[in-house]
Amino acid sequence: MPTFFLGLLARPRRQARSRTNHSCAHHQMLCQALRARDGDTAARAISEDIRVASELITAHGALDTDNTRRRIIT
Repeated sequence: MPTFFLGLLARPRRQARSRTNHSCAHHQMLCQALRARDGDTAARAISEDIRVASELITAHGALDTDNTRRRIIT
């Protein structure tokens, strides 16, 4: 069976410093799931990343409560 390189590697330590521990763990879990072709785990990790990003965007006012995109740069 051929081996496929997905181009997803663990982030080097110096780049990972800016990420929270949760985010680093999430990135590792996603990479491992994709390498192992575990679609369910990868889908859950991606879904969680999208949920967190959406919460951050909403918290910073980039989206109105009805999910309409608001102009950020004035």
